[in-house]
Amino acid sequence: MFDSKKVVILLRSCSNAGKSTLAEYLESIYPYENLSFVCCADDYFYNNGVYQFDASRLGFAHNECRRKYLQYLQDGVGLVIVANTNTRTSDVNFYQEWAKELEYKFFSLVVEKRHENLNDHRVPEETLQKQEGQIRGSLKLR
Repeated sequence: MFDSKKVVILLRSCSNAGKSTLAEYLESIYPYENLSFVCCADDYFYNNGVYQFDASRLGFAHNECRRKYLQYLQDGVGLVIVANTNTRTSDVNFYQEWAKELEYKFFSLVVEKRHENLNDHRVPEETLQKQEGQIRGSLKLR
């Protein structure tokens, strides 16, 4: 059995699949108030509630997300949810290795887009296809 108060949930999928929405929902049902946090690189691109993506700042956004993630784990936050594309094995490994190091139970969930909505972030179709291919290639199904 694991300590159910120390959990990391890594949400992965192509852009605009609903990771942030699912993360907000999971956080809302966590039974321990003020002991859960969501890390998302997209947060970096919001300015006064308006999403303003800048591809040249994407590396910085992911570094900021990783920094927050590590801080939450070191602070002993009960539930930490990461909602990024995390399409490559190396993306997943970073979060998984730190969760293990700091004695968190780690779950990696692939969010499948099954809803008909607009591409809110206006991600080019070729980028979405590349992300989907990377996720399929990085899955370890047993």
